Amino acid sequence: MPYRFSGRPGIKDPIEIFGVPHTEVDLIIVDDEAVGFDYQLRANDRVAVYPAFKNLDISPLLKLREKTSANPPFIVDVNLGKLAKNARIHIVA
Repeated sequence: MPYRFSGRPGIKDPIEIFGVPHTEVDLIIVDDEAVGFDYQLRANDRVAVYPAFKNLDISPLLKLREKTSANPPFIVDVNLGKLAKNARIHIVA
């Protein structure tokens, strides 16, 4: 998908503009090279964004996140208090 910009914006904002939370990104490839969130876009860059891999070893590449658990704990943001309370009631009951 094309992304128009001026100057040299960081890579994180365009990723989120396309609806991908940066906290879900584990690998960014720009023109066949792994880059970090500090990368600044240049004209004609080709960018690919990937989530955490579970069955593919990408250890030689620059991973952006720590290793994640296969069974992450249930976490709810404080702003979702009512949802958390209801979920807790349904899980325990």
